[in-house]
Amino acid sequence: EIKNIFYQIGQSSSGFESAFGSKESDNIGEISFLLVKKAQRERSVNEIADDLRKKISKYPGITKLTINTAGGGEQMFGGGKPISVEIIGNDLKLTKQIAEKVHAIMKITEGIVEPQISLQEEKLELIIDIDREKASALGLNVGMVANTLRNYISGATPTDFRARKDAYNLRLRLNESDRSSLEAVENFEVQNIKGDRIPLKSIAAIKRAFSPIQIDRKDQERIVKVECGISGKSLGEVVSTLQGEIEKIPLPPGVAIEFGGSYEQQQEAFSDLILLLLLSIVLVYIVMSAQFESFRDPFIIMFSVPFAFSGVLIGLAVFGETLNVISFIGLVMLVGIVVNNAIVLVDYINILREREYTLVEAILAGGRSRLRPVLMTALTTMFGLLPLALSTGEGAETWRPLGASVFGGLTFATLITLVIVPVMYSIFEKTIKTKARK
Repeated sequence: EIKNIFYQIGQSSSGFESAFGSKESDNIGEISFLLVKKAQRERSVNEIADDLRKKISKYPGITKLTINTAGGGEQMFGGGKPISVEIIGNDLKLTKQIAEKVHAIMKITEGIVEPQISLQEEKLELIIDIDREKASALGLNVGMVANTLRNYISGATPTDFRARKDAYNLRLRLNESDRSSLEAVENFEVQNIKGDRIPLKSIAAIKRAFSPIQIDRKDQERIVKVECGISGKSLGEVVSTLQGEIEKIPLPPGVAIEFGGSYEQQQEAFSDLILLLLLSIVLVYIVMSAQFESFRDPFIIMFSVPFAFSGVLIGLAVFGETLNVISFIGLVMLVGIVVNNAIVLVDYINILREREYTLVEAILAGGRSRLRPVLMTALTTMFGLLPLALSTGEGAETWRPLGASVFGGLTFATLITLVIVPVMYSIFEKTIKTKARK
């Protein structure tokens, strides 16, 4: 099942990996697996991940285990856990207490795996508080001091060594003994713009203190995240359960709770898609009004659209999919698809009415005459979507909901169109006649 394995243990000398999403420390190890193609293995990515959780968690000494099924690129550029509960507040002690309560709820909630609090245990650090006025008077600024310290501790690569066709970076930095104590750091010298070397202790107060390894912020406010993965349940189901439990937590003044992660992105996408759906309905109605030179006939035709939405839910249930962003895109597509059959039917009924057919005769004749082309058009589209709705290849999990939603919506709307559109046509026609008599 595994094609390649990549691993990293400890911390690199430059700290380069931490800048691209990987956590670095002497007590952290990271292993990445590249799986063989889906056709060459029997288990899905999530099944393999669940199996690894059970086996690895048995090893002693592991305090935190995270198994991420996202690709490396997604992790590198900001991809996180599916669910992220964000506790917002400036007091880290208060927000951490709330985070621990949320974490406890997540641990007992079905469908949640690997709940973790982003605020890690405080670590002993050297805190360098630069006196900006003194530094400025001596021709220094914070950036110059920071670059010098980085070069002393992490090192700089002023040149490279070439051996035949290969080139090797040469990293220069202080010896371990010259950079590993408070006294050594105090004696670091920083060169100003004039070339003078200024001792660090003359422009900064240096002390040892415990402080958070990382402080997350959102919209310039401090937040503590409680993140988790999901397994065996849909994102919507898990979030709905969590929201009900989290609402019971009493919040002190100045502290708020919001949902982030994939759920937040999904809600934003749904908001955009709902607006797009309404816009598509309006545009389709305008185009049909121009074609029919009438406001009544397009209104009758649009009655088939709500039934397409019902068909989407039925189709998703039949194929075992959930209503997500991809399936919602299918719902938007259906607005322009399902009206086609009704257009054919209403247009022909109008032609028969112009030939002086009675209302009932026109509806019956139109239904009989257009039944075959309506079914042929719908069936060709539906059978074309079946491979997408039933696919099992690489990436099928992403696009199956689209096929299921369009297939279900089109099937149900086609059947209803043959009934509801003639009925609505008859009702509107009779209503107009009644008003004309009055």
